[in-house]
Amino acid sequence: MRPVDYARSLYKHIDIDNPPIEIYKLCKKLDVEIKEDDFIGLDGVTFKSPEYKLIVVSSHLSDKQRRFTIAHELGHIIMPHRSQGTYFHGKNRKMERAANAFASELLMPIVTVKKLWKQYETNPQCRISILADRFDVSYKAMETRVKILGLMRW
Repeated sequence: MRPVDYARSLYKHIDIDNPPIEIYKLCKKLDVEIKEDDFIGLDGVTFKSPEYKLIVVSSHLSDKQRRFTIAHELGHIIMPHRSQGTYFHGKNRKMERAANAFASELLMPIVTVKKLWKQYETNPQCRISILADRFDVSYKAMETRVKILGLMRW
């Protein structure tokens, strides 16, 4: 399966029609523990085993960055990623790209983004900002998302 398919498999647990996605509630429902640490130079790390799932996220991130990092790390848990030991440390570029694609689809579902993109077509200068606020993600994350989805010509 593709990363987006893994993200979409979680839609049954969330309300994609009314963003923002409640990532903390989703993690709780999936028995994924979330903790913060005073990381510098590292956004997050995942530990997973058959008995335990933990995401540790940097306390230095903004709320929006923290949400994306949690969704990214959740991707490592949901997808069949393997690493040395039981934790993911970001050295495998292919797995990191997959986790980013997973996080983007989970926090900014394509169907909802397209629907709201059309809804705000009368305000083209502020569309990305409005959607970033609606989905509770950073401007950069939303800008990247609409670019990848081909909604805006650059």
